Amino acid sequence: MNINEINENSRRILIDVAQLYEAYLAVDSEFRSYRGSMRWKKVNGKEYLFRQRNSRGDGKSLGARDAHTQEIYDNFHARKAELGERRKSLLDRLTQQRGFCIAAGINRVPKIAADVARSIRLVKTGSHPLIVVGTSALFAYENMAGVHLEPALLASEDIDLMWDVKRKLNLAVVEPVGGLLSLLKKADRTFERMPNAPYRAANAKGYMVDLIKPAPAQSHKTTRVSFTGHKHDLVAVEIHNLDWLYAAPVVSATVIGNDGLPVVFDVPDPRAFAAHKLWLSALPNRSPVKKVRDRRQGIVMLQLLKAYLHDYPPDSDALRGLPQSLRDNLQSEFDRVVIEPQKQTPIPAPGF
Repeated sequence: MNINEINENSRRILIDVAQLYEAYLAVDSEFRSYRGSMRWKKVNGKEYLFRQRNSRGDGKSLGARDAHTQEIYDNFHARKAELGERRKSLLDRLTQQRGFCIAAGINRVPKIAADVARSIRLVKTGSHPLIVVGTSALFAYENMAGVHLEPALLASEDIDLMWDVKRKLNLAVVEPVGGLLSLLKKADRTFERMPNAPYRAANAKGYMVDLIKPAPAQSHKTTRVSFTGHKHDLVAVEIHNLDWLYAAPVVSATVIGNDGLPVVFDVPDPRAFAAHKLWLSALPNRSPVKKVRDRRQGIVMLQLLKAYLHDYPPDSDALRGLPQSLRDNLQSEFDRVVIEPQKQTPIPAPGF
């Protein structure tokens, strides 16, 4: 396997940008809580403080004008202005870092995939309702390890999003509210739901986003579940034997888009990813072409675990949600895997 360790300069840039982006996300999250406006509204000759949440005029009265509501009004506008300035400053610094990220060759993620992830995170609330699974998750793992994988392992014309139905996206902040599809259109306005595959959206260039969720263990039928209930929104398709990947811990990693800007990918625990890929590669009805790719991805993930990701031992209780047979196979494959990392200049960013 072609694993290339990034050099110290690239590693430093990646760490600095990740820390800067973390600070930006924290400020941005608080700033978004101040969306809308706060103003005085006269009713029957008396002024009331009105908190307006969106452009549709939704909001509520906070009470008649007095010393208390005046303080609320003053604090709101002062804090909003302060956060706005800090947010702009951090965003300017991130923009300045774009050139360094590109020059260092750490801008690995296709722009459309990064834009999709950014749009989704606009309404994140600290949980992981949508998890990046499949090939695109490898971008997170290589950054966690401080390496670059060969482009052939990373090439993909789609991104799979696994929906954690126990958590919900706060879609109320999206205007107009249109569900997941509206978020995808913020990344690329040409995204449309596929007529014969309502779980899938594709843009004008053929890049696809699939929404999947685990099927109930006791069910043998594949059903589809609406993401938000909106008529034209994506409908998650239930996938069998995905429940243990769904039960695995979720990790977050900052990756860099081809445009040089960062975004956070929420992905399954890397050990669960490896176990899933190895399991797929052994399915008798799996396409031979896909089986070879699945196994290569599974093995390279084991190499990363053995050589770099020492915080993720294959015998950890964190994997108790996986069937014992998969855990045994993961340990067996881990013990046999050969590590041959190459210390060299990082290979070019994938051109897709």
